[in-house]
Amino acid sequence: MQNSIIVITIFALAVLGSCGRKTQRKDAASDGQKQSELTNNQDQARLWKEANKHGLEKIPQPENPVQLRQQPAVANTAIQTKAQPLPQGLQGGISVIALPQLGDADAKAFANSVRVRSVEGERIELDLGGQGVLSFYARARGGPLRAGSGEEARLDLRYRDDPFNRQQILALRMANGDGVVSALDTGDKPITLTIPLFQLIARQLRPTERYHMDVEVSVSGETQTLKPGQLAEFRKAGITVGIVGSDVFTGEGANAVEGPPYALNIVAWPTQ
Repeated sequence: MQNSIIVITIFALAVLGSCGRKTQRKDAASDGQKQSELTNNQDQARLWKEANKHGLEKIPQPENPVQLRQQPAVANTAIQTKAQPLPQGLQGGISVIALPQLGDADAKAFANSVRVRSVEGERIELDLGGQGVLSFYARARGGPLRAGSGEEARLDLRYRDDPFNRQQILALRMANGDGVVSALDTGDKPITLTIPLFQLIARQLRPTERYHMDVEVSVSGETQTLKPGQLAEFRKAGITVGIVGSDVFTGEGANAVEGPPYALNIVAWPTQ
């Protein structure tokens, strides 16, 4: 009697399991049929119906589902870009077209006399002798510099290639006194920019607004405190200085930029 009870129990469990599988299969088929009826795409409806017929267990399995893909080899090539002139309405500044190599070091510098190779409106090319050619757009007082081909000038050029620790300082002073300064520097502490050709020193002061710092500017001993975006004339020296930007990203703003937290960007030119 006990053996009969065990046999009946096993048989009952087998029947229940079979019914459960049929019920699940029927539900899946019913869901698939509903999906085929809901779609407006005839190909998608056909795929739903075929899936109901064959079932997921009959979907073919690839022999090698995961394979290593060969990494493509792409050669580094220089991108040819078209130099953009300075935007209209800008009173003064510099837009570099081509920089000389000046060696293999990341930080490069050149401070010496140069000769103007060519002038076409605001576009100037300087011959740096054996160091190569420097090309850029330059504007002061809302127009081109008073420069001519063959004239001599003094150049102070400093720049770093590191995109996360940028420096690009270009100061040009013509023999007739005209010229222009465009200086950007970044660092881990407040920035001080020194431009000997114009006897100009600009240094960041305390933060006054979120992410911005005032700048103390001294030209030939005359000192003023300027804010980012401000343009001021230093009458004794006859120099106009503008603060393009004076940024600081520390504390909560430390992750707002990639690279050093301090940055100072100025422009300057003779007022007349």
